[in-house]
Amino acid sequence: MKLSKLITFTTTLIMATNSYSSSYTNPTFSQVNLDNTIKSTSVNQNLRSTITLDRLLNPKKAPLTPVKKLTPSTNSKKFQDLLNDPQYKKKGGFSSGGGGNSVVCFNGSGEATEIELLDYYEGIRRDNSAVKGIGMPGDSVEEKIVNAFSTLENEYPRLSVKLKNRALWLHENIQAHLIESTDGQLSPVYDMNIPFVPQYNEAGDECMIVRFAVQYREHVEGQKKFYFVKELYESELTDDDTRAGIIIHEIIYEEAIKNGAINSDFVRWLTYIIGSKKIGQMSQNEIAGLEYQPGGEFLGNLGVDANPRRTLSYDFTDLKSRDRVYALNIYDIPTAMGAVSCYDLGLCQLFDGEFLGRKRNSSAFLPKFNVMLRKNTIIRSSGSEALETKRGENLVLSNDNIANRKDNLCVKNGACIGDIVGVTKETSKVFLSYSGVVVGIFGDKNYAVQVIDGRFDVYDQSMNPNVLYNNNKEVILYVSKGDISFKNLALIELNKSI
Repeated sequence: MKLSKLITFTTTLIMATNSYSSSYTNPTFSQVNLDNTIKSTSVNQNLRSTITLDRLLNPKKAPLTPVKKLTPSTNSKKFQDLLNDPQYKKKGGFSSGGGGNSVVCFNGSGEATEIELLDYYEGIRRDNSAVKGIGMPGDSVEEKIVNAFSTLENEYPRLSVKLKNRALWLHENIQAHLIESTDGQLSPVYDMNIPFVPQYNEAGDECMIVRFAVQYREHVEGQKKFYFVKELYESELTDDDTRAGIIIHEIIYEEAIKNGAINSDFVRWLTYIIGSKKIGQMSQNEIAGLEYQPGGEFLGNLGVDANPRRTLSYDFTDLKSRDRVYALNIYDIPTAMGAVSCYDLGLCQLFDGEFLGRKRNSSAFLPKFNVMLRKNTIIRSSGSEALETKRGENLVLSNDNIANRKDNLCVKNGACIGDIVGVTKETSKVFLSYSGVVVGIFGDKNYAVQVIDGRFDVYDQSMNPNVLYNNNKEVILYVSKGDISFKNLALIELNKSI
């Protein structure tokens, strides 16, 4: 499409800090006399104006026209007032969970001259390293994403793999998530505290913050989760570092939001760290310590939702209609020695569903129950046909094949939902040794475990279920109680209460 199609972006100017000076490799913005080049503005100038995309990217149109209101709900509020408003500070306060921003510079004629990710612009000014510079290794967006997340693999192996796969999936499907000018404008999102106001670059061109992407905090199945501005993403002024960076920002922010983040401050800093020379100057202890920084708590969750259990219940067969459950429906896995039951290999992935109650006319001695499946995609092995289920399909199962997922459940003298556990299984067919978190308990006291990471050898060939998926699929396996090891937190808590 032509770049002359209009889209309106919200531009926001934030209070600038005092001067900053340092030299770094390949500077994008001037670092000399920033007192003069980055001008201080008062808070009441924050909601400054809107700009049109043809003004930025295909200019020589009408001059920049200020607008009197930003949105009906925010035009009378100051930016800092919005940040302090409990409506916006509470989790889930916005329909959108947050989004990434760009810094766009344009000359006196209105021609865009530069587009850069805000995370990079801001990060390079916050960085106190001796040598600074943006430049992810790799010849493509895909390679840059892989290399960026690989910098976290030693300290956060499970999480880095999860985020990398999710980012690669988003990049692969980016065209479906681009929004054009004719579709409308992205809503403003107040999720950041910015000490640096982009004002001018080294050529004297004026620079502004422009919304680049947005994502839903509370995502409804079947809807798009992410939206990226097509004209910015596909502009010839946007390099692959910025394209990779905005995808990385959104994926990291998605994970942070799941863990209660209410702003993007740490996410922008982490995006800068793994996309710049900063990461090469950090020790392993410094990287491992990122999870203890404000906003970095999600890094310590290993990519899973561990449950801080406070109350205990052992009645895991007490299921009500429409309760969410995991279902064991045994299938064969292709191997080098032919098809083998997933149960024999210890690699049965579980199906997500809803409990519908006892099957009519089933035996009172051996009752059967109905489970309505949600949409499931189970990849059995590399190159094999996936098992697909559509929402509404029904399974008839015994209680021993249905896992209760309620948060406070425990097995007496066993593990509880939310416990981090180890799983080991060694036979003539397989050697499994992996870590995971308990996410469900079956009627016969076996477990549903979400895989974190480990070793999965089937007939001496690796078959890691995590790497079979190219997005952030949570791999949930059926685990026999005899194959699991754990720290018995339930007994510890009970002993404390005695």
